[in-house]
Amino acid sequence: MVAFDSTGHQLLANSEALCRAGITAATADIDGGTVMRAGDGSPTGLLQDGAIQLVSRMMPPVPNATLRPALLQLQEQLHSLGIASLTDPGLGPASAGLMDGAGSTAAVELLGDLAAAGELTLRINVLMLFAGTGGADAKAIDEGLRSGLANTYVNRGIDPEQLRIAGVKIFADGIPRSGTAWMSEPYGNACTHGHLVIQGANDGQRVAELHRILRLINDAGLQAGVHATGDAATSAAVEAIVAAADGSAEAGSKVAGNRHYIIHGAFTDIETLATMASHHIGYSTNPLIREEAGDMMRQVLGEERFSRHQPLNSALEAGVHFNLASDAPVTSPDWRRTVAAAVRRATRSTPGNPGDPERITGLQALAAMTIGAAWQDHAEHFKGALSPGMAADLCLLSNPWPDDEEIEKLLDAEVRLTLSGGRIVHQSNS
Repeated sequence: MVAFDSTGHQLLANSEALCRAGITAATADIDGGTVMRAGDGSPTGLLQDGAIQLVSRMMPPVPNATLRPALLQLQEQLHSLGIASLTDPGLGPASAGLMDGAGSTAAVELLGDLAAAGELTLRINVLMLFAGTGGADAKAIDEGLRSGLANTYVNRGIDPEQLRIAGVKIFADGIPRSGTAWMSEPYGNACTHGHLVIQGANDGQRVAELHRILRLINDAGLQAGVHATGDAATSAAVEAIVAAADGSAEAGSKVAGNRHYIIHGAFTDIETLATMASHHIGYSTNPLIREEAGDMMRQVLGEERFSRHQPLNSALEAGVHFNLASDAPVTSPDWRRTVAAAVRRATRSTPGNPGDPERITGLQALAAMTIGAAWQDHAEHFKGALSPGMAADLCLLSNPWPDDEEIEKLLDAEVRLTLSGGRIVHQSNS
């Protein structure tokens, strides 16, 4: 038996699964991953980040007969929530290191088949995954870029406004709960700083490898979506993105053109935000994760540091291109809940502080989920706003937009109609 953590950064395997995977006390940890052990060195069954692959690579692939109906059902569900566009942050050969492995190369090809057949009504941008939640190195990224996967949809008559491969997902660090978020100050019971989950024997080697990875992606003319939760990881990722553009082999390949972005950036400081703004580095973060996991993070990080978690208003004031996302299936894909979480900045047990300086308004949150997301997709010229000449992507609610003081009323608003390119893809019967 294998159970995946909802974050995708941990896996719990029973003794039979460990046996089949050949994991014993003699099994060494791998770069970017940890095999948790009992006092005698025997594995407990808890695997973190890159070590997940020791078990998940033994699992059989998800067959197309399962993938296809599941994808179509998901498409219908998302349309019922008023969603017309999304970014899938991780499809490709390293899918065995992420969740159940469903985001495989076969899933990339299936999306292309659905688009070619006119069955894909979601607008989808794909980030390719050449390494799992830990253990990325330049060799794996280079091999992935040379594999031709990025050209899967080329010459098939597929409209890139409907489906396109945008870039590459990189996991720079892990998460605070696992102690694998790289922070400038120690945290948690273990009083650890965490570290990058990039391959390397020490911080210096891991940072250098991250620079090599970002240079490869930048020179390929692709977008990098870099998972970084800790402040040290975010700063290192931003520095690597800037260096990749400054040292690009092609004069025209600049950060502003590729629109690389930080995913989560949960503890981004003001100086880093300023660098992101000046170099047109995007920022995609997840208020609903803060709401649902905030009580645990407060215990791990302390109240003062948790209060700085997800500096939404600071990002706005710094002029950063930022958007809000669900990170589904880690949290619900219901964008209404994300908007409410950005306005309230509450947790499950604690109401939000009305004086929280990082709160944003409901309309600012809505803009981050529409116009801001379109910028990330290189698509602000055709989607993200309701204006003449733009795609008719529309979500019609049953109730007017609520004031911020009553933002929870948004959760009761029914999605009456969803249009994608003027095509009705969802219509309520009520």
